[in-house]
Amino acid sequence: MGLARFAIAGMLLVTATAAVAGDRMRGFDTIAASSERIDITGLSGWHKGRFSLGDTGAGGRYDIRSMRDRSFWESSRYGESSFTLSGPGIDGEYSGRCHFEMVNAQDRFRDRNWKLTISTSVVPLTYRCVFQHDGKDIGMLDLAEIASPGISVKQERAGIVALGDHVLGLHSVHHFEKASLPGASPLGYLIENDGQPIAAIDLNGARKRLALPGDLQLREASLLAGMALALFWDPGDGDD
Repeated sequence: MGLARFAIAGMLLVTATAAVAGDRMRGFDTIAASSERIDITGLSGWHKGRFSLGDTGAGGRYDIRSMRDRSFWESSRYGESSFTLSGPGIDGEYSGRCHFEMVNAQDRFRDRNWKLTISTSVVPLTYRCVFQHDGKDIGMLDLAEIASPGISVKQERAGIVALGDHVLGLHSVHHFEKASLPGASPLGYLIENDGQPIAAIDLNGARKRLALPGDLQLREASLLAGMALALFWDPGDGDD
């Protein structure tokens, strides 16, 4: 039964990926139609560098570190990221510092003609950030892996972003705009206030996109969450 589940999940993943090559995250354009849209440029895949927020003139520096430890029985992934943000339209300087970790146990099965490794979560993935404004703590992001019901390829994440008086919901999106089947890794995230989507973060593709609300404090929280998630090299569980 266990092997059948993994085989079915694998077929779903291949089908979904083939059907939507080049597509973007579902729901982003709907939110962006009544929001401010900003593209994050400069996140080229290097571990450190500079980024820009569209053509606003604002931007900053980023630094990403991702590491892995592996033994015969366990595989752990951990790392951290940081960014600064300042420039036109930004009051002072914002910064964020984040870290993630996850540990999987591994069972290996061998025969003369095949081998199979099955990973089981021991320490589920967590991603946590602290945000500062001019050197003072102002908020945080807390994201974690959640279990998907039934047979699913989705590696779902959910959590909160807190800033000032607001605590906003955060959850991953796995469907492409033009496809019925989901992908495994998150394509992006929706941010909700009292259960209503107010912002979106599209991470699929080289250019990351943000759709931000007009309310200044909600925009601030959504922008910082968007930067933190754009810098998150989600390890998933597919390469253990």
